[in-house]
Amino acid sequence: MSQFKKVFVTDEVGGNTVDVKENSNTASNELLVNLEGHECSGNTTTTPLGIDGVFTGSSWQDTLDYGVLSISVYSDQDSATDGLQVQWSDDGITSNGNNDVFTILADTPKTFTFGPAERYYRIVYTNGGVAQTSFHLTSLLRRCYVKSSSHRINDVIVGQDDAELVKANLTGKTDEDVFVNIGASRGGALHTTIFDNETGKRTEVDALGQLKTVKSVNLIGNSFSGDTKDTNFWTETVVGSGSVTQSGEVLLATGETANSSATYQTVRKARKVSGTVNQFRSVARLVTDPQVDNLRRLGAYNGTDGAFF
Repeated sequence: MSQFKKVFVTDEVGGNTVDVKENSNTASNELLVNLEGHECSGNTTTTPLGIDGVFTGSSWQDTLDYGVLSISVYSDQDSATDGLQVQWSDDGITSNGNNDVFTILADTPKTFTFGPAERYYRIVYTNGGVAQTSFHLTSLLRRCYVKSSSHRINDVIVGQDDAELVKANLTGKTDEDVFVNIGASRGGALHTTIFDNETGKRTEVDALGQLKTVKSVNLIGNSFSGDTKDTNFWTETVVGSGSVTQSGEVLLATGETANSSATYQTVRKARKVSGTVNQFRSVARLVTDPQVDNLRRLGAYNGTDGAFF
């Protein structure tokens, strides 16, 4: 003998009884509960509007027993600026001015969803400067939350799209497994930097707002400072009456003795390093006019070949 007794939930006035139905997917019995929404006929229309025509909802709709208001609208002509108004009221008589407004573009179906801002709402729609031939405005009240209006990924986002405001605080985890907030400047720019995880070094920005950068190069040679020759970088070779003198610059001379020469050469050799540039830079001038049988060369070369002047 069953220990359970049959219990019925019955509408005393209409005599209707709540049903139990078997779920065909789970084979479980379920109590049927209907969270019924409805279309608000007073704020729904399909009648086209003329030039600058206005549709005003015939009644203020009470939203107290509902959770979401959905508005769907289509027009083959542009609305007036802020032509779609969702007006809110706390008494169902006068708008409190806290309205949601949108500009509707021609041939662009839009859907908007709202959590009721006040107890009552009404729709006012103002057409633009061209008469409509097709117009659909539907207002639905739903008892439970429905998905907000959505976009295809490729659709262009415009300022009149329905949107949800989300405020978030960006946080990152450091190498020490500590979560820290990511800050921003007064102008709203995020604090970011280029960081070398191996060395811990960061890039810097100078006082003029420029990112400090350096090009990876191998410098060949050194500047000529004062009158002391730096043999760590340069070596000289003179033959006959050739000479090399330094005084803030290096002067190479051969004199008048035949076959004399003066050579000043870097000690360091350039070698190819992938991703690195070998750089040699100098300022050179001829102190005297070119002379017959006098050869003057500057650059990278050996006895016969190279890139030189």
